[in-house]
Amino acid sequence: MLTRAVILLILASFGGYWQDGQPVKADGPRTASVSGTVTMSGNPLAGAQVVLIPDDAQGREGTRRAKTDQDGHYLLDSLKSGYYTIQVVAPGVAVQGHDQEGQGARRLTVQEAAKLENINFALVPGGVITGRVVDSDGSPIPDLSPSVKVLDDKGRSTQFSPIPQESRTDDRGIYRIYGLPPGRYLIAFGMGGDGPDHFHNDIFLARGPYPVTYYPGAPDEADAKMIEVAPGREVTGIDISLTKKSLFKASGTVVDADSGLPITGAVVSHWIFSGGYPAGPVGSVRSDSEGRFKIERLQAGKHSINLYSSNADNSFSNRVTFDVVDGDVDGLEVKVYHGLAISGTIVPASPSDEKLIQAIREVHAIKLGTSSDNGTASMDQAAQSPVAAGGTFRLAGLAPGKYKLQLANNEGGFCILYIEVPGIGRMMNRAGFPPGSFEGDPIEIAEGQTGAEGQNHDPPREISGVRITIATASSVIHGQIKVEGGTLPEGALAAVSVVMLPASDHSPYAGAQVDADGRFVIRSLVPGQYLIRAAAYTNPPMNVLARASETVSIADGQDASVTLTLKLAPPPK
Repeated sequence: MLTRAVILLILASFGGYWQDGQPVKADGPRTASVSGTVTMSGNPLAGAQVVLIPDDAQGREGTRRAKTDQDGHYLLDSLKSGYYTIQVVAPGVAVQGHDQEGQGARRLTVQEAAKLENINFALVPGGVITGRVVDSDGSPIPDLSPSVKVLDDKGRSTQFSPIPQESRTDDRGIYRIYGLPPGRYLIAFGMGGDGPDHFHNDIFLARGPYPVTYYPGAPDEADAKMIEVAPGREVTGIDISLTKKSLFKASGTVVDADSGLPITGAVVSHWIFSGGYPAGPVGSVRSDSEGRFKIERLQAGKHSINLYSSNADNSFSNRVTFDVVDGDVDGLEVKVYHGLAISGTIVPASPSDEKLIQAIREVHAIKLGTSSDNGTASMDQAAQSPVAAGGTFRLAGLAPGKYKLQLANNEGGFCILYIEVPGIGRMMNRAGFPPGSFEGDPIEIAEGQTGAEGQNHDPPREISGVRITIATASSVIHGQIKVEGGTLPEGALAAVSVVMLPASDHSPYAGAQVDADGRFVIRSLVPGQYLIRAAAYTNPPMNVLARASETVSIADGQDASVTLTLKLAPPPK
């Protein structure tokens, strides 16, 4: 499937970040077909169910099913062009030669009028790995899911999926993983480590009590013992003992930065670090009547805390970063400052377009800064406000700094023409794409305007009367991707990114979905010049096959066309 994570990775190679594009509507003719045979241990398998699932953009209602005849043959016809996943639904069996997915799910690109033949599945009885998971006292540990990795011919491991839900340990600590293709496997239980799931485990399971442990009891994959699985054979006795990791506490006080007095009922958000950056938040606690708070069940590592701020209040805090080594941490202090608010109204450029306002749900304040890691430009969302009746908004709890405003949940694809700030004047939008973004001078909140520590503690004030003027963006680019030097491999995908020129460090990129015939549409464009970039890639493993780019100029209300040619490199000899 074409996932947001994959698109993010592709667009990151272009130097930008993802915002939703406009997909091509999948309403073309149903002229394509997919066919093949299903065998079991080399013999035709009758009555097997083959399922063809369309990409999410087309809707799950388009799922098609077919049963094999007495010769093991199946046919799925009258298909629209699109991206699909095809697999055989047969619990307990595996597809020979598909090591990473027990049911042999395959990604297909079905073009208009295409007849994909010989999409075959060679099934074998699935293998089984079973064992028991206990703690250091020998007591069973229920409700744990295994991590399963499969080794290739060179001993390299990749995550195996899907794992049946029944693979979780039961009340006796017993697990059973079935439907495994023939191959060599590594089994682990617990959470943590530096594998591909490390980031997600950190966020969602930061307080899991057991560190990752590979069979037969190794903390590192390099020391794990390989398990050989043959067709239809059950490997037993793969038992693992887990030792609970030490957990710690962190405590401190929430105080008013001006008076030094404790703050009751403040919500403190807890973040952990993954890949050198704070991730989460993974939890929160509330300060007591003396401003004290306590966060429990912390693992060793780097953590940070700050005040949780909603748009209803007008406060912000410093971020406190601390290390948990081998004991509890005390004496943390979260200082709460009185922040600034920005309020105003969204107005249409033409009074006849009052209905435009109803399609805009939120306004976001984005703080501009510089990364402390490498000195590059950075942007962080600082506040968001719903858009009330009449187009009014209020962004509260802002710290000193430079901010730009943008529209979110912008269902109509409207652009910002300019922003007017009392005492500053009109700031024109130099780009206007993607819809709702703003490429113009930022609104600056200077030190001393918020009553922050070390200043004159003037009463916090509000920048009010801000007017965001919007208009309809009606230009469109229709695109076509062509491939030279061969054909894309089965399951290959294409991604398109768009940026309005001239681009800056803060220029947001937009992504456009590409259909199976290489077509894409970019809507809601303002007049100007755009850089269109395309890439073809496979995943997994991630491999960019070719890139191309073109520049397109477009006038108000114009429909423009562009063709990007991806030139594939010749295969190695």
